[in-house]
Amino acid sequence: MTDELTLTLRKPIEHGGQTITELKLREPTAEEIATATDGVTNGSRMHIHLISIVAGLPKIVIGRMAARDFTVARNFVESFLLADLPTGPS
Repeated sequence: MTDELTLTLRKPIEHGGQTITELKLREPTAEEIATATDGVTNGSRMHIHLISIVAGLPKIVIGRMAARDFTVARNFVESFLLADLPTGPS
């Protein structure tokens, strides 16, 4: 697992007169995870918020991501949430 990911978007996003063609994602901090999950009951909304935080982009931009791009970003941040969990008895 890497700490950072530059995700080239399959479908660029227009926002504020700019074309966003890539996202630079990094490992979230514990506080960022807490912020993204606070009061959120929908998993997709939590991932949008967390990706927004670690990419440094507004949630509206993340919400406009194509499904395949969002899945790659979601899987990247999710890898930190699931890292090193016990897998049960061997």
